[in-house]
Amino acid sequence: MKNTLPELSEAQWGFMAVLDILGGNSLIEVVGILAPLLPGPLFDLLDKTEIRGWMKREGDDRLALTKDLPQALQNRLNKINTRCRLGKLIERILKENLLEKIDQTAMILLFEGGGRLTDASQIGMEQAHQSLVRGENEIAKNFFQQSLDRVFDLEDLDAKTLFIQGTLQFSNVCFFLGQSLNEIPRYLHRAQELAGQVGDRRSHGMINLHFGRLFYVTGLRDKALVAFSLGHEEIKELGDDDIQTQSAAFIGIYFFMQGKFTEAVNHFEKAEVLYQADSPLNLSVSLTPLFLGYCTIYLGRFHQAIGSLDLHWRLARERSDWSLATSIRAVLGTVLVLLNNEVEGLQHLKHAREEAQRHGNSAALHLCGGGIALYYFRQGKLKESFEESKKAMEIASQSGLVQQFASPWVLELLYEYHRQGYEPVPYRNYHEVLNRIHPQKFDRIWKELNIHLQGVVLRLRAKEKMDDGLYPESVWDDLQESADCLRQSGDPVQLSKSLLESARWELAAGDRQKARQLAQQAWRELGGYADIFFPDDFRALLDERGPLPETEHSREAFLKNYLEMLEILIPTQNPDEIMSQVVRATNRFIGAERGGLFWFPEGRFTREPELRAACNLTDNHVKATDFKKSLSLVLDAFRTQKPILVRPDNRGTQKESRAIQAILCIPLKIEGTVKAVIYHNNSYLNDAFDFLDVPLLRKMGQHHSMIIERLMDYLRIKNESRLFNSNKTHHFEHGDQQPIITGSSVVLKLLKQAEQVAASDSTVLISGESGTGKELLADLIHQKSLRSDEPLIIVDAATIPENLFESELFGHEKGAFTGAERRKVGYIELAGKGTLFLDEIGELPLHIQTKLLRTLQEKTFARVGGTARIKSDFRLITATNRSLEKEMTEGRFREDLYYRLNVVPLTLPPLRDRGDDAFKLAQQFVGRFCRKHGREPMLLSAIDKKHILKYIWPGNVRELMNVVERAVILSTGDQLELNLPSDKLLPVSDPFGDKPTLDEIQRRYITYIIEQTGGKISGSGGVAEILGLKRSSVYARMNSLGMKR
Repeated sequence: MKNTLPELSEAQWGFMAVLDILGGNSLIEVVGILAPLLPGPLFDLLDKTEIRGWMKREGDDRLALTKDLPQALQNRLNKINTRCRLGKLIERILKENLLEKIDQTAMILLFEGGGRLTDASQIGMEQAHQSLVRGENEIAKNFFQQSLDRVFDLEDLDAKTLFIQGTLQFSNVCFFLGQSLNEIPRYLHRAQELAGQVGDRRSHGMINLHFGRLFYVTGLRDKALVAFSLGHEEIKELGDDDIQTQSAAFIGIYFFMQGKFTEAVNHFEKAEVLYQADSPLNLSVSLTPLFLGYCTIYLGRFHQAIGSLDLHWRLARERSDWSLATSIRAVLGTVLVLLNNEVEGLQHLKHAREEAQRHGNSAALHLCGGGIALYYFRQGKLKESFEESKKAMEIASQSGLVQQFASPWVLELLYEYHRQGYEPVPYRNYHEVLNRIHPQKFDRIWKELNIHLQGVVLRLRAKEKMDDGLYPESVWDDLQESADCLRQSGDPVQLSKSLLESARWELAAGDRQKARQLAQQAWRELGGYADIFFPDDFRALLDERGPLPETEHSREAFLKNYLEMLEILIPTQNPDEIMSQVVRATNRFIGAERGGLFWFPEGRFTREPELRAACNLTDNHVKATDFKKSLSLVLDAFRTQKPILVRPDNRGTQKESRAIQAILCIPLKIEGTVKAVIYHNNSYLNDAFDFLDVPLLRKMGQHHSMIIERLMDYLRIKNESRLFNSNKTHHFEHGDQQPIITGSSVVLKLLKQAEQVAASDSTVLISGESGTGKELLADLIHQKSLRSDEPLIIVDAATIPENLFESELFGHEKGAFTGAERRKVGYIELAGKGTLFLDEIGELPLHIQTKLLRTLQEKTFARVGGTARIKSDFRLITATNRSLEKEMTEGRFREDLYYRLNVVPLTLPPLRDRGDDAFKLAQQFVGRFCRKHGREPMLLSAIDKKHILKYIWPGNVRELMNVVERAVILSTGDQLELNLPSDKLLPVSDPFGDKPTLDEIQRRYITYIIEQTGGKISGSGGVAEILGLKRSSVYARMNSLGMKR
């Protein structure tokens, strides 16, 4: 019986077929809408299918077909679910707004079966994003790949755009997981072809950068440099902040692999902002903390490196990203060893190794081995160092890690092992790395064109010859080239080593004066770290003629360099970015590990100042218990308006974070009032801020304040200019704008409601026929609101072509599509903190409705082609001449958006329902257009009034205005010639056809009697007699109805 198909009606088979295509547990309500079935046939179907085990009930409101249906049954259902039928089901689902009630995986299959592949992929992409939010990265990868495969060969614009965006996201997920890297090129090549076809220069540049990253991690360095170079040039040509932020992590790698760390660190700091935002969609920046750590180490910014590594180590732990946390901790331990903090460094390295072993993290084990090898070397234990290096390289080889010579100390270790006669380290044979025959054959280091490692190799080659007692001119040439390379890379420690080797060459040549000059130069290059890195055997050379040369940390040199740094800060359109630049720059210059700018709104004291900008510091860390002492010092600096420099006594370490050892607080005055305190601290190094004193701190505070105030003035002027320009184009010219003229009680009541709602920020939906004055009402609401000093941006959706809606509303970035030659600021962004009036809202396409709803919900949006979320604080007023309720039932308007817009509904009546308003407005328009066209004043006759009040005005106020202006222009005497068409007069046989109010009926009748009597009120045949009222009662009634005598 189980495999026997029962006798079912066509409706019952249709019901089962819908249940089959929807899959899983489906709401009976939804299935019933798509395949209506009366209760009797439904229960009959349940009886026949449940007994066969084909269908089961899930609770009171859900049904599901069981798995493993008989093949004959499945064939029958498949035969019913043709592409044509599925297409009709899709239309019904959209019309009935059922999307959110159906499982999205089922919708993907339904759209795919119905031939709507682009829609299926769109839902698949959304499912991928939701998986990323849940941390289900492998599931997300599969959704992305399936979606891309569906639209791979489609040629419509939507499919192409979806494919390009999806490919970049798929590439990021694969990179993050370290999976399917060999599958990425197929999608990138197709996406690049499509980006060229649609003119999407932004994505084209990003695709080149994705190629560069892929080639870099798979060891194809030559190809990586080419791809990175092409992408970098495309991004530079676009040049806006959004694309630079998107590309920052990629371009950082590009400069990193060339050894150009000053350029690299600038890009990684931009990418760091995305990393700290902790969005699951920002997978492209997952390794930014490691790259940033290495860059700051190589640039000799050791305090910044420690602060950054410590922050990101803790952030990774908070996010349970144990793989990254362990790798960062290994690098943190290594830099502490480099700075002679060897005990604490070794502790970090050993803990990191234990964590790496626990989690099976081969990359971290490799890093730990290198750090511990360095520790043993600095302890004079070369054998132990060699053994650690061997283990580290064996781990790298077994795990398939790409061989890289990222660290100069690795090359230095290889040199020492070689000089001491140790066997070659596996996979890092010294002679293969430093081929003595010719530089062009120097294995990977030369092929990579990495000027940093080239500089180290040149020095080591020269050093080896000098250690062998050989001092040919070629050694000097190599040392000079080494120094040139290292200056370009920005590494002061390695540069100082090359300068000292040059000094040794000069000593051998007998020129002690030149040797001393080179040694002094090396000392200066090391700055505040000279005591750590300058070798003892050269100090005697420095001491021969007086005191040591000043480093950049001498007070005078520091202040000079510091002020030069502040002067070149680049203004941005974001006040927080200005402050971030100041904090980062100051953090670097004074050698702090962390920094922040605490803001006191309006210069008023608060115990919870806002952290407006930070470097290696987060809101969560500021709120932690161990920050209370620091916060109290910030508050003291604000209250006393004096800089504070202290060293707390708590110099011990805590279990998972270092206790703060030094704190600096500098109050900042802006416009004559202290409004902020800039804060810095150090935890790992004991010599922080030793060169600072109170007078110097006061000078720093003064210059901080001056620079921030100047940059914010620049920003204010720029914003005012933008606002002025937007107002000129989009804001009402209120000198020409007329007030709403009415005597209608309905309209008067509506205006009162409008003034009430103006005080709030609620969305308003204005309904009414075309020409009734919806725009005037929106302007009234804006002018009576708290936003009246901000712009009112008016957008008529009916005038915007469908393919330009998104760009016009949300703006676009340069290069987003063909013709996007510059950035365009959209109407939403122009509205700023003002009001956006969207007229004819019913004209918005469904996909724009979705994006508008998301903007209203999240208060942020992104320009077309951009990823940066822009905050929006506009007040929205919409208008329509359609029935949005009808639009909803027919599937053309989103139900959720409708309810979002219809918080306060206002309905403007047509002009024909407003009593004498048409005549009053006509009088107003006559006066205005006579003045405009230089005509003598004209009058409206009683006949004109009669015609105006009897005309139905299908175009409402707008039509009346046009009729009057035409009459003013064409009339020859002092009387107007309205020439209203007779076919649009109110029919005499139906005086109530326009459904007038009771007051309006009385007003019309009294007006009619007055006209019939020639204005005679009292006496025989007068108005009073006809109406059966006393003369005084007639006047009282006219006054109550708003009629003039």
